[in-house]
Amino acid sequence: QKSYAVVVQTLSAGYYFSKRKRFNVEVIPNPNLIKKKIKRDLNERVKELVAVGRLHPQKDHQTLIKAMSLVLKKNPSLFLKIYGEGPLKTQLQDQIDCLDIAENVKLEGLKSNIYGYLEKADIFIMPSIYEGFSNSLMEALALGIPSIVSDCSGNLEIVSAEKEGLIFRKGNSIELSKQINSLVKNYPKRCNLSLYGQERAFSYSPAVIFPLWEKLLFKA
Repeated sequence: QKSYAVVVQTLSAGYYFSKRKRFNVEVIPNPNLIKKKIKRDLNERVKELVAVGRLHPQKDHQTLIKAMSLVLKKNPSLFLKIYGEGPLKTQLQDQIDCLDIAENVKLEGLKSNIYGYLEKADIFIMPSIYEGFSNSLMEALALGIPSIVSDCSGNLEIVSAEKEGLIFRKGNSIELSKQINSLVKNYPKRCNLSLYGQERAFSYSPAVIFPLWEKLLFKA
């Protein structure tokens, strides 16, 4: 109550506070720090899917791995690379081995220059149970990577269904597998998602976000 302001990254995070305390809550998202928009030439044939995030229950890579086991029955030439480290690494690798998909699904660990690896991807997937304002999702959209995200609150404040990305019900591996299979086959759809995803990401440019901080810090 004594705070000048409480800054959150998403509107949904603001609802954490009671109505009585919400009077000084300001929503300021992270800026997209990729400076130049480059039109992405998508491959007509999808080869590589990618996910980025800590190997933690929040990120729900278990659902993605299970979905991938279903996808590979129809599209056995696809590969999924998961970038990140965390406490579930052994458990996730055991799941991959148990499903007998280790040739197609790889835990790649941390990478210092994630942009270089993202640029090689044909589809980006964010399966989280909950999110704040996801920098990984923002980076993927800015790079023009067609994306599929769970319907958790943080994702839904960035992506609207069928425009900037496809959306599946969190924890639903069957629905996610269907979304992947449909997008793999639909090149025009991937092109549209790439275009609108980039537009959305660059609407969060520093030129837009930094003035929000200035307005907050210097208001009377």
